[in-house]
Amino acid sequence: MLRIVLVDDENTALKGICYILKKFCPQYQVVGAFEDGWEALDCIQKNEVDVVITDMKMDTIQGIDLIDKLKEMKPEIRVVALSAYSDFEYVRLAMKRGASDYLLKPCRHQDIVNLLQHFEKEINARKSQQLKEEMLQEISAVLTGEKEKCECFLEDNVKAVLFQPRNENDREPVAGRIAELLSEQEDVECFALNLPEGSVFLLSSLGSLEGSLPLYQKLFQDMAHKGHCLSAGICFKAQGSFGLRVSYERTRLITGYLKFNGICRLLDWEKYQVYLQRLQDFHLYHYFSIEQIVQMIRKSEDQDLLKMLEKSFRRVSSDVKALDPVRIRQESLEILVGIKRRLQEDQILKSDADLGIMHLIDRAETRRQWEDAVKSCLFELYAACENGHDRPKFILEALNYIEANYMNDINVQEVADAVFLNIWYFSAQFKKYTGQNMTKYLNQVRIKHAKELLKDKNLKVYQVAEMVGFQDATYFSTVFKAIEKKTPKKYQQDSQ
Repeated sequence: MLRIVLVDDENTALKGICYILKKFCPQYQVVGAFEDGWEALDCIQKNEVDVVITDMKMDTIQGIDLIDKLKEMKPEIRVVALSAYSDFEYVRLAMKRGASDYLLKPCRHQDIVNLLQHFEKEINARKSQQLKEEMLQEISAVLTGEKEKCECFLEDNVKAVLFQPRNENDREPVAGRIAELLSEQEDVECFALNLPEGSVFLLSSLGSLEGSLPLYQKLFQDMAHKGHCLSAGICFKAQGSFGLRVSYERTRLITGYLKFNGICRLLDWEKYQVYLQRLQDFHLYHYFSIEQIVQMIRKSEDQDLLKMLEKSFRRVSSDVKALDPVRIRQESLEILVGIKRRLQEDQILKSDADLGIMHLIDRAETRRQWEDAVKSCLFELYAACENGHDRPKFILEALNYIEANYMNDINVQEVADAVFLNIWYFSAQFKKYTGQNMTKYLNQVRIKHAKELLKDKNLKVYQVAEMVGFQDATYFSTVFKAIEKKTPKKYQQDSQ
């Protein structure tokens, strides 16, 4: 239902439009009919109004001024400019100032009816979209744990949650296409949300969504044929806020499993449980011996340790095509903690040794990232052990390489390649013999040379930053202050 306000200083014109609305549009409500524009503004301010039909030439306030005030007061209101043909210039000006449409006097009833029906469709569509957005925001808050329960009607209608992870480069067009295809199906309504971790599709249906699973699988196959490698999980029966949250978490477990193993497909919760059941007897400690690793670290057999790790990873890949990332991360951490404890018992690792790098295990989203994280953690342990060796030749070569190339955009991989070592072995050895990681050491070298350059008062701070290898002058200032306890500018001033 539209709520309408009429404004015209000609009483006859007002009565005529009121008569047309009463006879041909009884479903609409005339909130007020005013000969004085100021009185109309007061009414509009106090009431909900959808449409204002106003004359352009009035004694109390000109229609143009009325439109300006309406747009400031309630910009969502549709304004119709009412004018005689001889004053059509007012209509053109009104349209420029924000009027939605116009009517010429004398008004034909069909013109008024058509215009109001058009507005009704627009307003209903806007309100429907606004309601949907508010509803999806509420659902999103439930999914992310910000709210325990949502009051919107959708939660009891949702029968399934479909989740697509965030790692697709073409996530948005793919998500849009999925929503479009699903919405074309009979008895299935699809609501799409974009969360930071991926796209969520809430599927609502009067029928059995389980019976529609082949349809969704075919949909993803079609997308794959078009070159989109998709990993998505689907979980049925998500009635209620709690069920919605549970279903969402389950789909995230599914997509985490698919992403970790590099599998592109749509997988439902029941099938996922079958796959996990097959992995029940798989345990990581069958492939990584705590005792063997401790012995290698104790004897400084770093190269043998690296070879053993690579061999163990190959055995895992050969024996198990798809791993359960949840169990893999948990067992990896248990093995690392066991190794750390043994090294501390042997008194070659300090009891307060920090191994904060273990967080890399929990963050590993792919099999490759997990392998890299395990290597990093083990060689971090190796580097933290004390066995009193002098610096080997390759460490001295690495330090010389950094000194000669600090002004360039160098990184750990480049320096490791320069001394012909694997990056994991090199990183661990560098920290072992210098007491810090290479990035921190490189920054110290750069700041050392920056201090010399800053003695030249003609050099700008950003110029010095570029000369010592920093691409960002702000970051250079942050690093400089962290090391020297003063800004580069202050250091330069004090050096004069």
